[in-house]
Amino acid sequence: MARPAGGVLPYLPMIPYRTAAQAYQTGRTIGAHPIDLIVMTYNEALAGCFERNAGRAREALLALKHSLDHALNTSLSMHLEHIYDHCLYLVHKQQFDQSAMLLTEIRDAWRDARANGD
Repeated sequence: MARPAGGVLPYLPMIPYRTAAQAYQTGRTIGAHPIDLIVMTYNEALAGCFERNAGRAREALLALKHSLDHALNTSLSMHLEHIYDHCLYLVHKQQFDQSAMLLTEIRDAWRDARANGD
């Protein structure tokens, strides 16, 4: 599978199934486009922020952070890493709205890139 531009790998950690909804969501990732996987991970982080669920937001943010490949585009991947670290800090401080605002902007940019043909 080809890596998308920007130094980000399409990586999602293995998570045990807790509900049928999670099993369905995991099934959606099989064969998904790499950018779609990234957007799904952002959506998971945003869901955690909207629910005020620090664990859920943190898990998705860490998945995004660990998916970065600094060898592909050092400048962009370092910038994203700093943003993810800041969002993790905001989540830790229970400042979910501020974290969600940052994540929404980046998620929307990924969706626009996908809509415009990568």
